[in-house]
Amino acid sequence: QMAVNVEVDAYLFPMLHALKYSQYAVNGVLLGTSKQESVEIVQAIPLMHRDLCLSPMLDAAFALIDEHCKAKSLQIVGYYHANAQHNSNGISPTARRIADKINETMKERDAKARTCLMMIDNNEFEKLAAYLVGGTSAEMKKTFGLTIYTKADNGDWKSASDVNIKGFGDESTPVMFFVEHVAVC
Repeated sequence: QMAVNVEVDAYLFPMLHALKYSQYAVNGVLLGTSKQESVEIVQAIPLMHRDLCLSPMLDAAFALIDEHCKAKSLQIVGYYHANAQHNSNGISPTARRIADKINETMKERDAKARTCLMMIDNNEFEKLAAYLVGGTSAEMKKTFGLTIYTKADNGDWKSASDVNIKGFGDESTPVMFFVEHVAVC
């Protein structure tokens, strides 16, 4: 099983992007390092909200991101996506197509490279957002409002079971983690 380790900022940026544009689908790129047994996500770069399929815009964005990666000794290790429909939490065709293309490109560069797909779970994220504005939720569980998938050997995206968001301990709840880290942003 491949481990996925996520830095705090690389978790918060996609979540804040989705929160700011909650009425739209949002997407972005995950940067870090990739080995055969693990992916380290250290940065998330928001790309678009609303119209996610604009190929010329994506091409331009990826060209700039590639230059940034070279300058910082990073690589593209994944893609994040939140669907526009709040009851839709599966991998959308758009998310699958873009994540597959990232995976294909990274495999061409390094056959051992691993990539991931971070899907923001709108239902869980709404519970987190409601709690943050004064709601209560006895249902809050250890969720961060997202699911991270890795590419399985058979070509399917499979939910990763070994995910670590750095800085989150067992004594903390996702809500407190989010509040503590957003307060310093």
